[in-house]
Amino acid sequence: MGRRSAQKHAFTLMDVIMSMAVIATLMALLLPSLTLVRETSRRVACASNVRQIGLGLAMYGDDHREMLPPSALLGAREGPVWDQMVQLRLGMDERWELPAGSDGWDGLGRLYADAYLPAGRLFYCPSHKGEHPYERYQSLFNPAAAVPTTGLVCNYQYRGIGPNGSRKLWRIEPTHSALVSDTIRAGEELSHMRGANVLRADISIFWFSDGDGVLKDEILAMGALGAGGRDRANATAAAWELFDEFSSPDSSGNDRDDR
Repeated sequence: MGRRSAQKHAFTLMDVIMSMAVIATLMALLLPSLTLVRETSRRVACASNVRQIGLGLAMYGDDHREMLPPSALLGAREGPVWDQMVQLRLGMDERWELPAGSDGWDGLGRLYADAYLPAGRLFYCPSHKGEHPYERYQSLFNPAAAVPTTGLVCNYQYRGIGPNGSRKLWRIEPTHSALVSDTIRAGEELSHMRGANVLRADISIFWFSDGDGVLKDEILAMGALGAGGRDRANATAAAWELFDEFSSPDSSGNDRDDR
């Protein structure tokens, strides 16, 4: 009697195969959702980084007569090198001159060098999939580290100046102008699938929703972003203008963040 019962409840090979097929199907259905949840949490962490950078800029401005951290890339001989303004520290081999007394720290890098933002990881997006992760540059955040041969690149783009030409934070007009964003200098460096976290000049944060692919498919392709030269710099400048447009209040007073 016991033997018959054991045989009756035993799993057959077909049962095992069917179970595996069901599990595989469920995993295939759940993986996209899990990926979306993971990306959403990373996007929130990225927004936190951008917010802290904004607070660092505000503190820097309070201590320096409202001025934004200076960047040698804004005063380059051929004009602003917009696409390169992801560099926290300029390298010894760079073609532009290192600011006097800066030890190579430039733009947002001044926030780290002057201890407004003491953690190097804040300058790196957790969603970044390109060639510039925090681990690549971690050793260069040592205060004793010498000026690198090549630049120290982060994952956030710095504008350094308002569209009205002001380098004083509280005098940038309009106040909704974009000042810092996820990197926009090369297609392969875009951190998020469909959008970017952006810091306004009034230190507020907004999510630029690129659901229709305007930034990635049009601005990046049209400007040959990632190809190098002035085209890349011009495309980055065009992206700043796009952020300004999408973050401006419409006639009803609402932000067009998700247009």
